[in-house]
Amino acid sequence: MHDKYRDIRGLLQFEDVSDNFIKAAKFGVDSQFNWLGDKDWCLRFNIERIASSARHGLELQKVDTADIDKYLGIIEARATEHMTGARWQLRAFTKLKNTITRDEALAVLTSSIVNNQGKEIVHLWKLPDQLIWKNTNHPN
Repeated sequence: MHDKYRDIRGLLQFEDVSDNFIKAAKFGVDSQFNWLGDKDWCLRFNIERIASSARHGLELQKVDTADIDKYLGIIEARATEHMTGARWQLRAFTKLKNTITRDEALAVLTSSIVNNQGKEIVHLWKLPDQLIWKNTNHPN
């Protein structure tokens, strides 16, 4: 991006950048941004272009290729699959609370997070089900 836009401050207004940041925090991968004159720019429809630009910039900074592949791969997959940690938690909790109590659902959710951490990347996690709760020893 640096090669194409030497000084991006002339192309993006601070207000747009600030608004984009807030939208990303609130709405995640489905946010629509004001980006270089495009008012409906969305990450999931532009991930290939952004990843290519990011890859180029990281290569110019001599970042290890394996690291670039790993982390850009995660970003691309999360954008493509619309799955982040927050979205996984919401989907899992919504599914669970339809079959077990709220407290049980929260316990299963917490247990699933602890069990999955460090094993797989969050967009690959399977949603838990109520059988986890029913098949464990727990106080009544």
